[in-house]
Amino acid sequence: KMIIGFGRDEKGRPCAGLYEEFSHRIVPYRRCLMHPEACDDIAASILELMARFRIEPYDERRRGGFLRHVLIRTDHDVREILVTLVCTSDVFPSRKAFISELIRRHPAIRTVVLNVNRRQTSVVLGKEERILYGRGFITDELLGKTFAISSSSFYQINHRQCERLYQKAYDLLRPDPRMRVLDAYCGIGTIGLCAAPLAKQVIGVERNPAAVKDAAANARRNKIANARFVCADATEWMAAAAGEGLHP
Repeated sequence: KMIIGFGRDEKGRPCAGLYEEFSHRIVPYRRCLMHPEACDDIAASILELMARFRIEPYDERRRGGFLRHVLIRTDHDVREILVTLVCTSDVFPSRKAFISELIRRHPAIRTVVLNVNRRQTSVVLGKEERILYGRGFITDELLGKTFAISSSSFYQINHRQCERLYQKAYDLLRPDPRMRVLDAYCGIGTIGLCAAPLAKQVIGVERNPAAVKDAAANARRNKIANARFVCADATEWMAAAAGEGLHP
């Protein structure tokens, strides 16, 4: 997962890059050692296409312009890429031509999402989203299970270490067919669903409605019938459930 900021450099030219520490100044870049090269290439293409299609980068000082950020997500071996364009409006000039050219250049892009953020805030994503191309998500495999990842999904970004960490937790937990497992703050359900085949039941609790919807879809995707997901504040739900006699 990477977030690229768009703006103008000191000479007023459109630029793409990362924020300088403790500031909102964008430091232009072409390669980052932590990014897959394919993703840096996508950011460079977007900057080039902005000039061709006269798409203005966001200007924080005058609160004008269109493109604020680009969020790029990949599966662990970079076979599927999700591109989220974070913009100030849902009216996208030259949308079809822009997306068509971007996908032509980078066929690993499986989906493109428009996220609208009109607020004067440092929070990257807004609450409005529209799928411009593809299904709106990509998939990744974790411990033999397949998970859908959307623009706002929480998903561990260090894939190899995530698998080791989860497996260590299961080794310590030692779930068995009599056990009811509670996955608190479950997000899209990764921890609970990977444990589900070893347990009697998994209950996931998460306050983000989109994540709960994704978790339920991931259960169906993996043909897991003994997991259910609740949209609620996990702390409050656990206190109420304990009061009613639930002891996972």
